Amino acid sequence: MIVPPPPSSSTMMAVIIAGLLCNLNFLMAQERTGHLRGRVELKQPVMGDSRIISKDISGVYQKTATLAPSAYEPPSFVVYIENAPFTRRGQPSERSAKISQDSSAKKGVLARPRFVMDQRDLTFAPHVLPILAGSTVEFPNSDPVYHNVFSFSKTKIFDLGRYPTGRTKAVTFNEPGLVKVYCDMHSQMNAFILVLANPYFTLTDEQGNYWIREVPAGTYQVKAWFARLPEKTAGVTIRGGETATLNFEFP
Repeated sequence: MIVPPPPSSSTMMAVIIAGLLCNLNFLMAQERTGHLRGRVELKQPVMGDSRIISKDISGVYQKTATLAPSAYEPPSFVVYIENAPFTRRGQPSERSAKISQDSSAKKGVLARPRFVMDQRDLTFAPHVLPILAGSTVEFPNSDPVYHNVFSFSKTKIFDLGRYPTGRTKAVTFNEPGLVKVYCDMHSQMNAFILVLANPYFTLTDEQGNYWIREVPAGTYQVKAWFARLPEKTAGVTIRGGETATLNFEFP
């Protein structure tokens, strides 16, 4: 058996230096970013907030049916940092892990993520979808009827035409802004796509809590958005290696 010679002192030193540099870069990256967490509270119910996901939605709009609380989604609040620096060499990663996405790596850079807004039980699911500008949203038809997805919003105007169950069509959203989505064949169907300029955003959980990780250190304007009420804005300072707390109340 041939025993390899021990590494030279210069080689060992190079390995040690490389390890130290990696640790230093990691620590410096931690100091350059911080986190933001908090809670968004809805003080009173909002009528017509489109959280209905029951098959009886048509009856509710026609005032002929009443839904039990279990037929409602939790309120969908989007919390996002408005003026955070961002270069478009990558795409959102774990900081927006609440949002289902399917992306693949190509040449070391994440491909544009693809999001899904399903059409099922004569509703759009999810009802509120925040995405990074440049992302693509797929609109599969999971209902046994035809749908026609469209929007006249100035951020993105499109009309996908009528298509049957099992078919999927997609739209890419390049400009930040709010897109209101409708179905030409079912007037009760509506949804919101909030296209954002940077990946520092998230949806609240069922208790209204949120967490935005790895935000560059700095002072920012943070917005909490809700489909049926004016959005709230508050300032916050993110310090490297620390977690700032910011709460919102609606209305």
